[in-house]
Amino acid sequence: MTKLESQVCSYEFSKELNHYKYDFEPCFYWLTKTPKSKPRLINYKSKFAKEKDKVVPAFTVAELGEVLLQIVESYKVYIFPKDLKFYHGRDEHGTCEASSEADLRAYMLIRAIECSKATYR
Repeated sequence: MTKLESQVCSYEFSKELNHYKYDFEPCFYWLTKTPKSKPRLINYKSKFAKEKDKVVPAFTVAELGEVLLQIVESYKVYIFPKDLKFYHGRDEHGTCEASSEADLRAYMLIRAIECSKATYR
């Protein structure tokens, strides 16, 4: 994993977050040229960024933090020593963990969206 890839949520979390609509364009996208090709990270200036059937927004740690605060009152991210390889988070919906800070925030955001949908039904 490159340094840049560690600053955006994984392709799997990106695909799940792509089901929810947001009012901003991310700085990066995951590109898959064919259904079986390995996703690769591109920036918003790439000629492929506008091909909506081939790209999925790859939200950065900062972008995820902004959106997360629109849904939850507050949250905390705990980063433990590298050898433990997990990031821990806590908000009003509970605790969770992931292997990167971006994935942790993506997971927390997905959980918060789902919890808020259940509250407003």
